[in-house]
Amino acid sequence: MSPRFPWLAGAVLAALLSLAACGPGTVGTGTGPDNTDYLALAGATPAPVCNAPWAERLACNGNPPMGGNNQNRGGTQPVWFASVGSVAAADFVARFEGDAVVLEGGCPRQRFEGDWGLDAQGQGAFFGSLQNGRPSPTPEIHRLQVREAPEPSALLLELQAPDGRRLLGPLLMQRQPASSQPLPKPC
Repeated sequence: MSPRFPWLAGAVLAALLSLAACGPGTVGTGTGPDNTDYLALAGATPAPVCNAPWAERLACNGNPPMGGNNQNRGGTQPVWFASVGSVAAADFVARFEGDAVVLEGGCPRQRFEGDWGLDAQGQGAFFGSLQNGRPSPTPEIHRLQVREAPEPSALLLELQAPDGRRLLGPLLMQRQPASSQPLPKPC
């Protein structure tokens, strides 16, 4: 007896094999995507990153909308920054897109993902999570501070632990050409 839809068996097998890559040992934590609202956990209000004092170093188009809900707040087109000799052991790469950032690099590999918002004092930062190969049983809110560097196309990034300790930085990050998508140096 042959299956009525032979292509269906192949499609199911392909889907199962692709989902198997989300498990432990494939760089992920094996827990799937992190859907935690770190802005809410931090007591921060979502805000357009294009209103940040250093936003002219991003790729913002026009004036971003003020207030409103968390969706479609404006934000930057994808922009890449790479570390400039600020860390001897490894390079770091940051990708800004929309109102979010991903900072990745170091050995062992670290990855911060966060969204731009304003804390209770009105100070802007990216609030998010740090993945460093050690799963945490509860979400921990990390904070990425960004400020202008003296160079016109550079930023200084500093990653802070939930208790405010500096974990990384300040990293001097240089904007990369629009056509490039740099990767952090392998360990």
